[in-house]
Amino acid sequence: MPSNHAYLQNPQLQTYKNRECKIQLTNDLIVTGTISDYDTFMNVTVTNCTDSEGNTFQSAVIRGNSIVSIW
Repeated sequence: MPSNHAYLQNPQLQTYKNRECKIQLTNDLIVTGTISDYDTFMNVTVTNCTDSEGNTFQSAVIRGNSIVSIW
């Protein structure tokens, strides 16, 4: 998805790459999974994820403008 240039522009996301974390979305859903990739717009690819409603996904792409926080 991103080039190496993207990692230089978003060094704070690099710390979350390949780690399990929680992502809070603007619609109050919380997605738990492993961030496998991201780009300069903070779009993230999450693998092995579950949302706060109990739905599970092998992988999902979350648009950066939908993300409130990552921890």
